[in-house]
Amino acid sequence: MIQKVWIKDFRNINECVIECNKTPLFIYGENNQGKTNFLESIFVLQTGTSPIQSPIQDMVAFGKKEALLGIDFLDDGKKQRAYMTLTREGKKKIFLNNTKLGSIRSIKNRLSVEFISADIIRFFQENPEYRRKNLDQFCSAFFDDYPKELKQLDTALRQKNAAFKKGMFDQVPLWNEKITEIAVKIIEKRHKALDLIVSMLCKFTKEILGNELSDISITYECKHLMPFSTPKAYTLELSDYFKKNSEKEKILGYSLAGPQRDDIHIYINKKSCYSIYSRGINRTVALLLKVAQLSIIKEKKSCFPVLLLDEVFAELDCPKKKVLIPFLVEKAQCIFASIQESDSQFFNGVSLYSMTNGTLRNV
Repeated sequence: MIQKVWIKDFRNINECVIECNKTPLFIYGENNQGKTNFLESIFVLQTGTSPIQSPIQDMVAFGKKEALLGIDFLDDGKKQRAYMTLTREGKKKIFLNNTKLGSIRSIKNRLSVEFISADIIRFFQENPEYRRKNLDQFCSAFFDDYPKELKQLDTALRQKNAAFKKGMFDQVPLWNEKITEIAVKIIEKRHKALDLIVSMLCKFTKEILGNELSDISITYECKHLMPFSTPKAYTLELSDYFKKNSEKEKILGYSLAGPQRDDIHIYINKKSCYSIYSRGINRTVALLLKVAQLSIIKEKKSCFPVLLLDEVFAELDCPKKKVLIPFLVEKAQCIFASIQESDSQFFNGVSLYSMTNGTLRNV
């Protein structure tokens, strides 16, 4: 749990220090005042990257040489201090308890932070890559060997593509074998992850949306292949697909099947969530899906997650907000940003701040 945040020369935030207690933080203000910047700074410190894919040099305030980000937080009851400097040259230095770190991993392992914006609805609207990325992020946090397997798959796919490009077609079958060997491990873990997520998501949707919308299912689509049944069946089918489509892949120069092509689909009462239900329902389900993932990670790693929520209540009516906000506060330490000061009425105790031109003021 975060206890204190301090920021200096990060985007339009000159300098601010905020003490965090057990009540959620609610920051309101007009657009382009710095609310998202505040949330972004915490995410950058925990992950080393921006949730909006911004380069490091763009995060440093105009006219300044470097930005400083810092937090005090509790890890298993022990107080920790993490801070980071970002330079105009695009470099960063990371420290934990005054010890310089070679990577962000030590902070990631101690603190779970998730940035969720109004774009959460893109989970349904974007191409399959967006949904795969979401699922891969969860699997990487839940399964210890999953990041390694993803990297191995990426390497094998690149080598196969290189073999096509160089005309070294005799090497392609060897890379197909390697891809198949790794793919079956990834697909099996993705299915295990979805089973866990669906179970938690059904419980959450029943609580927030009611019994009539609690029958949630997620199907996994293996592109060009039959639905996954067993590791052996998948291995045989993917191998057979590569053999039958070798000429087509040779012409295109890349693999047409495998985990990098798959997709997932969410259904409510056996109807497509995206096609049938309202944007408000889609937004709520996407948000609950993310909270379900965090709750599963929380149970495994025994760490209380931090939710950075940026305008997530857009398109939601007041009754939904009234139920959803207390629910979120119960599941994680929450920091909300909104243009609607009136949303603060839905909290049972909140630390209220206004943001104007990069300056936070306690209200």
